[in-house]
Amino acid sequence: LGGLALASTLIQKGFDVHVFEAARRYKPFGGPIQIQSNALWALREIHPPLYEAVAACGVQTGDRLSGIKDGKRYQEGWLVKFDAATPAQSKGLPLTLAINRVVLQEIFLKYGVPEERIH
Repeated sequence: LGGLALASTLIQKGFDVHVFEAARRYKPFGGPIQIQSNALWALREIHPPLYEAVAACGVQTGDRLSGIKDGKRYQEGWLVKFDAATPAQSKGLPLTLAINRVVLQEIFLKYGVPEERIH
C-alpha cells in the first residue's frame, strides 16, 4: 500500500511512474488497517479526492476510547487509556479511521494509479 500511495502522489504531480508488483493480481487478504490522523491529513493535503473516498469508506475510530489492553493480567483489561480525539481536533486533523485493506487498495487503484501503470 505504501508503494501505491507514493505512486499515486507522484503521478498526480506529473511524474511518469510505474508500479512493479510482486503479486500477479490484487486479491482479498488481511484485515482492516487503521490510518492515523496525521496520515489522513497528509492524504487530504496531497490528494483530496482520494482522501474523500477513504474517509467515506472508513469507520472513524479516533473518537472512541483508545488505549492498551491486557485481558490476561488485569481484570478490567486496560493498562492505559488515552484520548486520541482531542489532540487531533485541536490541530485540525481528521480523526483516525479503520478501513478494509482490499477497499483501500481499490481506492488507490481507482483514484491514483491507472491500471496500465501496474506491472
